[in-house]
Amino acid sequence: MPTTKLIQEQKRLRRLVLSEYDIIEAKDICHYILKNGLWNEDGTHEKRLLGRSLQSAMVMAYCRPFSGNSKTEHTLPHPNVDIDKKLSVEQHGLHLDLKRLRHKVFAHTDAEVRDLEVDVASLEGRPSIVTMSIVHEAMFSQKEYILIKSLFDVVEDLFATELKRIESTLTPGDSF
Repeated sequence: MPTTKLIQEQKRLRRLVLSEYDIIEAKDICHYILKNGLWNEDGTHEKRLLGRSLQSAMVMAYCRPFSGNSKTEHTLPHPNVDIDKKLSVEQHGLHLDLKRLRHKVFAHTDAEVRDLEVDVASLEGRPSIVTMSIVHEAMFSQKEYILIKSLFDVVEDLFATELKRIESTLTPGDSF
């Protein structure tokens, strides 16, 4: 990493590149889930487990650009691309849903989102707890994955367009 002080646009470009990597990762995971039928509707326990694990990774990767990255001397905390105005109403709602799920389900355990049932049974004459927990709203269907993939395509395109705009202002031979 060069020790020269980066100007604001260079820091922004670096955050955009990192953000684009995150969106591509999320999109690749979504594509894999769709290609391999790993949405959480039917199937074996193993398929649902793999699908749920990939779903978590997908949501976390997608939300990285939009959730509290640290500002450093080399990059900005956010990509500063106003995606809200460029998404359709449906896509914007999906974007907000994914961010909410990231905060309430995938990155944290929010009791408001989980159905948690605790029963006390007797085991050999002693109290024993039996628990069950289900997160209903985090289970995406095939149709939802198709919509999510289209959102990822649009966001990736917005980031790529902004990267190209900044790239056109750079001088060949620059390195930062």
